[in-house]
Amino acid sequence: MRADMKRLALIFFVVACGLPPVPEKPMGTPVAPSQAALTGVVSRACGPADGPALEFVIDPSASCLPIDGPAHQLTVNLWIDVPYVGEYKVGGADRFGFGSGCVGTELCSASQSGTFTIDSFDLATNQIAGHYDIQLESGEKLQRNFRVSFCAQSQRFCG
Repeated sequence: MRADMKRLALIFFVVACGLPPVPEKPMGTPVAPSQAALTGVVSRACGPADGPALEFVIDPSASCLPIDGPAHQLTVNLWIDVPYVGEYKVGGADRFGFGSGCVGTELCSASQSGTFTIDSFDLATNQIAGHYDIQLESGEKLQRNFRVSFCAQSQRFCG
């Protein structure tokens, strides 16, 4: 019964508010091709209204196992359930996700504007590659290529 109520609430929300369109092919080119791509992981997460999301953790120390520890260099949540190739806005009113970055030993700061682009998803290796260009509220600008491993067994229950 409770699951049916949640489903009805989600349907009402989608009909009343609509969903942002799924981004098309990537716009732009990878950032700083001469730099090595940063590594990390991506796992399933919860989005607004308990909808699906993917959490990208761009940090060489990241792992598919949840481990408490220091904040990661960059964490981006995209409100999608499958890593579609495309460009996603991660700040502003019509965003498709949000991010937070930690630079050095300073406090973390939320994304103010920018894009997070998935350039490819290799199903054979579970590797996702792309690039980001994100302005943090602290004024720091983060630009880099990334290559992350998809934590295929990750499952987060929302709600």
